[in-house]
Order: sequence, then structure tokens, then C-alpha cells
Amino acid sequence: MLLLLAGVLAACSPVLDWREVALDEAGLKVLLPCKPDHGERDLPIGPAVLHLRMVGCEAGGSLFAVAHAAVPEGLASAEVVAAWRSAALAAMRAAPDAQEDDGRLTARGRRPDGRPVYAQAAWRVLADRAPAQVVQAVVYSAEPLAGDAADTFFGAVEPR
Repeated sequence: MLLLLAGVLAACSPVLDWREVALDEAGLKVLLPCKPDHGERDLPIGPAVLHLRMVGCEAGGSLFAVAHAAVPEGLASAEVVAAWRSAALAAMRAAPDAQEDDGRLTARGRRPDGRPVYAQAAWRVLADRAPAQVVQAVVYSAEPLAGDAADTFFGAVEPR
């Protein structure tokens, strides 16, 4: 009986347990489908370096992440977005058929271990801050997400 109850409870557990997460330093709130991890890394952009702060988690076989960085002095926001986009596509060895629809990039590529990966990503510039912030929301998965999970995720990256 206990095993049956455990099985029923596991079946009722949502794979995507959405929660609001505040990114105070960027003045953003986002929705993530699981308990987030936080991280930082540097991304060289020409002569400058973007210091990326990110939050993300894995749920249902997909990695959901939001990263942000201040636009370095002397660079235009559009330059930063273009360079970040190129770096993201290069890192996943994306196929040349990457497409952008409604501001959302979709691409197929390979993970570092050679397994296939599908990415959906969007960038946004928050120009009303000093310095301006560039924000990337991205989902990496083996296949495109089913249902409305991607729309929920991308639609919930908002200023606080």
C-alpha cells in the first residue's frame, strides 16, 4: 500500500514547479521551474569583458537560465547582444539554420560531450538603468519544449 501511495504522489508531482526569483542587481524578476542555482562567469567581447551573473536550474530534462551583465563602457548595447548571441551559438556548435522569431532565437547544435542540444534564447536590453543591462533568457533541451513551458519562461522575465 505504501508503494502504491508513493507512486500516486510521484505521478501528481509537477515536473515544472514554477517560482518567482528576484535578480536584485539587475532589477528583474523571473520565473524558473525549479529551485535555482546562482553563478558568475566572464565572457570576452572584443576588447571588453562581460561579467555575467546568472541564475538557472534543470527540470524535465531542460536547463532554464537567465543571465545579465552591465554594458561595458565604450560599447553599444546592440554590439553586446550581437557578440553574446554569436558566442552562445559558437559554444553549442550551432547549425547554420538558427532562426529568430518574435525576438526568440532557436538553434540546434551539440553539447560539449557531442550529444545534440536544442536552444531557445532571447536577449533584452534594459536601457533605463545606469549602466544599461543586457539580459539573456535561454532554455537548452534535447528537443523543443512541449506545451507552453517556453512561453511561460520567456514571458516572465520582467523588470521589478
